[in-house]
Amino acid sequence: MIVNLQKWVSLIGDSGFWNTIHTNTQVLNINATNTYSLSGKVVSNNTPITVGNAFLLKKRGGGFTFLKTTPLDENGSYKFTNLVNDTFVVWVQPLLDTLLAISQNTISKYYGNTPILDSASLIILNNLSINNLDFDLSNSNQLNGMFSISGKLSIANSLQYSAQASILLFNANQTETYQHTTSAVQTKNYQLSNIGEGDYIVYVIMDGIPKFSKKITVIGDLLLNIELNNTTSISEFISSNNNLEVYPNPFVSYLTLNGNTGTIVRVKVIDIFGRIVKDFTNLVSSRIDLSEMNNGHYFLKVEFEHGSTQTIKVVKQ
Repeated sequence: MIVNLQKWVSLIGDSGFWNTIHTNTQVLNINATNTYSLSGKVVSNNTPITVGNAFLLKKRGGGFTFLKTTPLDENGSYKFTNLVNDTFVVWVQPLLDTLLAISQNTISKYYGNTPILDSASLIILNNLSINNLDFDLSNSNQLNGMFSISGKLSIANSLQYSAQASILLFNANQTETYQHTTSAVQTKNYQLSNIGEGDYIVYVIMDGIPKFSKKITVIGDLLLNIELNNTTSISEFISSNNNLEVYPNPFVSYLTLNGNTGTIVRVKVIDIFGRIVKDFTNLVSSRIDLSEMNNGHYFLKVEFEHGSTQTIKVVKQ
């Protein structure tokens, strides 16, 4: 009788990703007393995943019993020794901040917007729902242009699972830093105040496994709330000072910008989905050409030489 081995990689959200991360596990008879060793390697796109953990579980009836865990080594490998005949599950969990190619633009590939029932999952989701993942995006301090992200996470119809919300900031080089993580409870109000501009990901972890996420982009005085259940909604706050004159507005082809308190050094043109469609640097004229853009609503993020910024809405006709 040999060891019956099942393998599971704990990534949920995009079925295509299951083909790019896999384990190659072997069962070896390591001594004369018929104990066994399980070893394997975790790779993504032929590159080892070197930060994460492998868990060994024993199947019992309709569930599993945890036996031991080991970290992935510098080659993405793991090994469990001194095992006797039984049915085991090897569960591999790469860590979020070391997944290859993960970025602010591809996070939805790894984590969907709704919980997903997976037959191989150790956490059964068919009687579990997540409610009230609503975000109140509001300006928390008009003096320094800082904002807050807040919301409420609750799990219904369950007394067995706990969850927590974590907030990540993606920097320009696509690396991410943790901003805030709630404690693991069934219902949790959370808020992260006085944050700067950037791309934030709020994602929910249930019993240690990320389940779904929501992307929030903060651009200066403008807040865009996007990528929730494939819908787009916009909440905006436009600063009401007189440091900037932009005309004509609406415009047809050209805009003229005058900074009343300093020299303008950069102008970004942002569409209603948060994408930068034009970026003017080293300006030699106060007049910018937007004739190639489609008609519609846009936002200008204007940077001054002393470091301040202002955002204003314009309309192209």
